[in-house]
Amino acid sequence: MPASLLLWLFVTCLCFIPIDLSANPRESIQQASQMIEKGNASGAYQILEFLEDEYAGWWEYDYVLGVAALESGQANLAIIALQRAYAMNPRLAGVHIDLGRAYYEVNEYDTARIEFELALSKKPHPAAEKVAKTYLRLLTPTQAKKSRRTSFNVFAASSGGYDTNANSSTNAKIFEGFELAEENIQTPSLFVSAKVGIQGAFKVSPKDTAIFTANYTQRYNKDALMVNFTSFNALGLWRYNARDLERNVGIQLQKTDIASDLESFVTAFTYSQSTPVFKALYFNLFSSLSNIDFGTELSERNAMQFIAGGGFSIKPKRLYAPTLHLSSLAGKYHPKESGSKHEKYLAGGRIVLNKKFKLFKPGSFSVSGGAMYSDYVGLFSSTERKEVLVDGSFNIALNPNRYWELFFNSSYTRNLSTVNLFDYSRLNTSAGIKYTF
Repeated sequence: MPASLLLWLFVTCLCFIPIDLSANPRESIQQASQMIEKGNASGAYQILEFLEDEYAGWWEYDYVLGVAALESGQANLAIIALQRAYAMNPRLAGVHIDLGRAYYEVNEYDTARIEFELALSKKPHPAAEKVAKTYLRLLTPTQAKKSRRTSFNVFAASSGGYDTNANSSTNAKIFEGFELAEENIQTPSLFVSAKVGIQGAFKVSPKDTAIFTANYTQRYNKDALMVNFTSFNALGLWRYNARDLERNVGIQLQKTDIASDLESFVTAFTYSQSTPVFKALYFNLFSSLSNIDFGTELSERNAMQFIAGGGFSIKPKRLYAPTLHLSSLAGKYHPKESGSKHEKYLAGGRIVLNKKFKLFKPGSFSVSGGAMYSDYVGLFSSTERKEVLVDGSFNIALNPNRYWELFFNSSYTRNLSTVNLFDYSRLNTSAGIKYTF
């Protein structure tokens, strides 16, 4: 599609909808538009990119940014900017043409067809109508099938740090007149961890994606060998993603070996969905049903666990603005053996703050915190155990390029229990590096 036609459509919209931008952004948009018309889309994109933190979410800015990205060969970036522009101004002429071209460039042929058909339904300018019909003729059924493509990558990560209470135990040496074994007393330790994994996604349709992830983790604690562990985790997920709904249905498998003496097997079925309720405010629903086994059929800890919860999240208009998530949950841990008395009830809440920032390439940091209440029924013959688990964490990630990630994580946990044996605090800090192939 000729750049001059794109700019004509943009200017036509400006004639009917007032501009709220200050003089400097307007001058930058005008300068970028002139550069696109002269064939210098890359230069236009470089000018507009530096304004993204401040003006992402203004449709006038996002539209020209999207055209500049598209004309300079950055179709994925163009899709993000053009979608923002359309969300803020659904009357924007020509946006479906530009989105269709962008989706065509990234081989999302089914979605591209939808955009071009939408463009024709709005009786566009004759030149724009011609472009849409040309692309629709190119979108044969064979090409539509190619949009159902698979993405796949492998990653490896390594980290090291310090844990003030690697075995999550009390610092008391005596419990009800008995001297505790060393492995049941708080033990600080340096540790190293290694993790490898695979991630894959299969695009079934424009709205449906099958996702698979699997990873293997091993941790070595220098002074707390009794809690060294290896863990294998696999997740299969079916994701439906439309403009006003995201739904995930999955199954998760996890096997953990602790110091070669304790095994656990967890099979979980999960369901979650997210829907907008007002502008940038989303309601999130999640639930899981887990089967937990500890390597022997007679173990009193073998149980079924059900957890359900919901909450709200505020999603930003700008790429680098913070997102806030608030959620609460409740659940029950029910033993499968009728003679067991380890049943417990769970209730809790969580708050998470995430933010992306410009440092080299987009990075992120997050701050999270929450509280969990547990009521253990009949854990001891004469004592009912109640606990409140409070935790907080800080995480930061830097991405110098698409392959490497540098990360730093720190978390604090405090378990307040009515039974001294289970009362403890823990600080865990680590740093590491991740490489994605």
